[in-house]
Amino acid sequence: PLFRSKFLEEQKDVYLSQCDQRKQQIESRVNDLESQKASAEDRIQKLNKSLTSTQLKEREIDDNIRMKRLQEEIGVLERQINELKRQRGGADYEAVAREKKTLENDQERLRCERANAKGRQKQLDEDLRRRQ
Repeated sequence: PLFRSKFLEEQKDVYLSQCDQRKQQIESRVNDLESQKASAEDRIQKLNKSLTSTQLKEREIDDNIRMKRLQEEIGVLERQINELKRQRGGADYEAVAREKKTLENDQERLRCERANAKGRQKQLDEDLRRRQ
């Protein structure tokens, strides 16, 4: 029994030592994994920042390209305007447009007066027929 007791004690010590060793390995692995996680999170943060910066630069480039195209279009339109002004030979289209508007207003007013006059004439014709 003494031998057995001693053997069991030694086995417990060996088992305890193995458990301690396993615990240290696991703790070491946990520390390594936490370090890897922190490193990965740092890398993700840097990549997100880089992505945001890249997207901003892309937007600026797109805006610059669009602005350049619009400026070119403005230049073409200005040349066309100048050519049309040259072709019209100094005619004042704004005055012509105002005159057209005035004439259209007069035309509409005369239509209304004509319609009123026709209505009065019709009424007078009906009154005349009734009296006869």
